[in-house]
Amino acid sequence: YGLDELEDLYLGLHYGITDRIQLGVSRTKGSGVQRQLVNAELKLNVLKQSDSTNRMPVGIAFSHVTTASFQLASRDPESMTYFGEMAHRFSYTSQLVISRRYSRHFSMQALGGYQHRNVAPLAEDNGLFFAGLAAQLSISDHWAFIFDGIYPISDDRSRELGDFPVLGAGITYQRPCGDRWVLEFANTSGLIENDFIPYSQSDIQAGEIRVGLTFIKPFFTKNKVSEK
Repeated sequence: YGLDELEDLYLGLHYGITDRIQLGVSRTKGSGVQRQLVNAELKLNVLKQSDSTNRMPVGIAFSHVTTASFQLASRDPESMTYFGEMAHRFSYTSQLVISRRYSRHFSMQALGGYQHRNVAPLAEDNGLFFAGLAAQLSISDHWAFIFDGIYPISDDRSRELGDFPVLGAGITYQRPCGDRWVLEFANTSGLIENDFIPYSQSDIQAGEIRVGLTFIKPFFTKNKVSEK
């Protein structure tokens, strides 16, 4: 339908099996070396922040993404898309997210994780650790500003080699029915962790900023089915 003319496109469906377990599957075009990505996603709500007591001051969640590239294989054995084995198409990202809602207007998240690519550039290790921060500042019941950043931790990556932290900021609008729109500005065009964390090579100081628009539609709530 011409959607792949965009820099990247995320189409996903997520289902909450329980209040603590969510499974998802998505498709992204990809912006790194490997393209035509299919992603399997898992999110676990390990601990919930207490609303009225200090017994649990933070929330803790775990997420995992397995990504497979379905692009045509290259004939060059030195290419990352040669795919000598089926396993070379896969990459994995696991992360732990610690969040705290300080008030109805402000909340923060800190995250740390590990990413593994079965095929990586010759100058880089297959494994990559990363850390990040995110914040949300609500200005009303419907509007909020968001800020986030992720820093890959590796001696193989540097600004001189063209590698940069992932930085983003945006604004969100949520309708009373739960529909949510997010307009974000970031220095990466990838939309899934396995793609944008290792291939962030845009310098925000040089004006290399991309604009993304996200629409999230909840079809089911805990007590009722929302209108389509």
